Amino acid sequence: MGRMEKLKGYLSDVAVELKKTSFPTRDQTIGSSVVVVVMVVFMSFFLALADLVLAKVVGLILR
Repeated sequence: MGRMEKLKGYLSDVAVELKKTSFPTRDQTIGSSVVVVVMVVFMSFFLALADLVLAKVVGLILR
């Protein structure tokens, strides 16, 4: 079996698998994006607060 036949077989398998794929709707994509943005903002505030608290604790220890 030559390279071209292997490539054709591979591309044929890819096409079959892509037909089985279900893509999210616009509403699902927007909903997921909102969840991601909210979690990023929440984690940013949490990490900033943790950094502030730990910096104060280390500052008190090193005095």
